[in-house]
Amino acid sequence: MLKRRYFFAFAVSLLALSGGVQAQTLSIDDCVGMALSENKTIRSAVYRADQYKYTSKALKANFFPNVSLQLADFYSTLGGAVGVDIANPVGQYIVKRITELAPLAASNGLGSWYLSTIPDRLEELNPNLSYSVNNVVSAMLQIEQPVYMGGKIRAGYKMGQLGAKMADLGIRVSEEEVILKTYEAYSLVLKAQEMRAVAVKYDSLLVDVERTVSSAVRNGMAAQADLMKVNAAKSKAQLQVHQAENGLKIAKMNLCQVVGLPLNTGIDVLPIEDQLELADVFSSPDVSDRNEYHVLDMKTEIARENVKVEQANFLPQIGLMLAGGYINGGQLANQTMFNNKMHATVALNVKIPIFHAGEGRNKVQAAQAEYEQARLEQSNLTELMQLETQKALNELDEAVLAEELNTRLVAQAEERLRVSRGAYNCGMETLADMLTAQTEWQNAYAEMVDAHYQRITKQIGWLKSAGKLGQRSTDSNKVTYVIHGESCN
Repeated sequence: MLKRRYFFAFAVSLLALSGGVQAQTLSIDDCVGMALSENKTIRSAVYRADQYKYTSKALKANFFPNVSLQLADFYSTLGGAVGVDIANPVGQYIVKRITELAPLAASNGLGSWYLSTIPDRLEELNPNLSYSVNNVVSAMLQIEQPVYMGGKIRAGYKMGQLGAKMADLGIRVSEEEVILKTYEAYSLVLKAQEMRAVAVKYDSLLVDVERTVSSAVRNGMAAQADLMKVNAAKSKAQLQVHQAENGLKIAKMNLCQVVGLPLNTGIDVLPIEDQLELADVFSSPDVSDRNEYHVLDMKTEIARENVKVEQANFLPQIGLMLAGGYINGGQLANQTMFNNKMHATVALNVKIPIFHAGEGRNKVQAAQAEYEQARLEQSNLTELMQLETQKALNELDEAVLAEELNTRLVAQAEERLRVSRGAYNCGMETLADMLTAQTEWQNAYAEMVDAHYQRITKQIGWLKSAGKLGQRSTDSNKVTYVIHGESCN
């Protein structure tokens, strides 16, 4: 659907830039679809939702083992020789044993001197070991698995899921704002068209009056002052027509800006099919269908899970590590130290927090305070949403009544204008009275037009405040926006 909207918007833009082409006719469905596809706030919200979605998947990976492979090829010119002193301890041991077995021989001067030379005589037996690092090749496959983390992994994953859902709701909230703004801009265009029609109709009525009065002046049946009054009223009517045309031009430019078209695009709009069933308007405000309500609920739940995360940081944590490796290289005494050696390692890591000067308790209490704050904020904002919904319902009720009353007033003004013109033609009413009747008709008609589109705007505002605007169905990969009974596909 979005691709079609993008193509449509692109085609309209090209036609507008080419200049001198017929205006494009747009329906409210076209405008809503284009506005949703072009709005930068919605695009930003989509990227934010993607961010939370991938973050949630990343947190889910903490449930599974972490497997890594390490490969190394190490070369060094480091080398040398290591002398090992075995003569002195062996000589001392021999001297000790001879002294124990032949104490008399060891006690005389010659024997004592001879025994003292034994360690020196054995020094030639000390080995001199050469070593060199050269090239060492190693490989290790390591598997790490958290066994118990105090519930931190599960709580973190749930927070990620809630964040992803909340970001998706953020998209819907942005969509509702765009739909409401589009309806308002679209209604302004329709209202401006109606206002221009009223002004043109009033001007045409004055043209007829001018023709009648001019004839009467020529025949001596009316004064020149009467014609001057008509001309003055006609000048005001022409100004009103011009003002209405400018208002329509501005309204169309505003709609183009909302739907993402160049401001100078030539467009026409179709009437809105009004399918509002007033019986469906419930009197008790219920905000449980509002996306903002569910966002608040998820914020509170995230704060609750954050308490669990802080608690888990100061609970025992257990992790298991398995590793297997291979190593080859290194020379010692002309022999390879690690000759294609395979090795395995198993490690169980247990971390038990003992003392952190109250850090854990204070962090948990801070998270608990944040959770309580979120609960109070949810309660307060829920009440404000209920007030907003009730206010929107009251405004809609007043707008419906105003439309009905103004419709009756227009009918009365039309009848009075018809009677007044007949009476003037028969000489039973003055020109001023007839002009007053025409002005009253114009004012009544303009107020009826304003009341009609005020009712449409209030209707959309109530649907938004009640959570009924922008409800989406994604069956068969098709997105449907439900708007007061219509389906904007």
